[in-house]
Amino acid sequence: MFKKIAALSVAALLASATMAKAGTVTDLGSVYTLTYSQVNSTTYNIFLQIDTTGSTVTGGYLNDVSLKLSASDPVSENLVVHPAGYSTTVSGGLNASGCDGNGAGFFCSATTANGGKGDPVGSIYNFQWVVVFGSSTDFLTADHVKALYVNSDGQQSGITSRDITADPGTPTTPTPEPSSLIMLGTGIVGAAGMLRRRFAV
Repeated sequence: MFKKIAALSVAALLASATMAKAGTVTDLGSVYTLTYSQVNSTTYNIFLQIDTTGSTVTGGYLNDVSLKLSASDPVSENLVVHPAGYSTTVSGGLNASGCDGNGAGFFCSATTANGGKGDPVGSIYNFQWVVVFGSSTDFLTADHVKALYVNSDGQQSGITSRDITADPGTPTTPTPEPSSLIMLGTGIVGAAGMLRRRFAV
């Protein structure tokens, strides 16, 4: 009995230490992390984090952001978490001028922040969409991310267009700190010791 509890304790510790998986690409010094969680057979929460702290776009702004998540257009896309100023999402991708409405499977989120230029590089920005597909087979995890950067005059200063893999899990899933894992392990071992004494009597 004690050996079973010890084995379960180790398994619990390993499971709690597992970090959420995420598809990540880097371009123009910014890091893009794409993850998802499934709501039902056709509905997904899609999370995109853009870390622009290492951006090589000098004095630039993160303007519009576009994702491709399937071989066919989603039925609907609703932007529910976003940086200040991002308020609209349209079907289609983006080009050097912003959201252009072209490209099967793409949807694009535009910004009105800073006179339409977007948010300045140097911060971490989080997006979440609720995306509905017409069929349970539409969602593909081999996808594409685009992001448009502009300068202080609103002119293009860089554009990301990279394949990215959407992985299950979310970047906001808390990962236990080592001290939390030690406390959890101590509690489990203590409980196992009490059970062992109880059964030994």
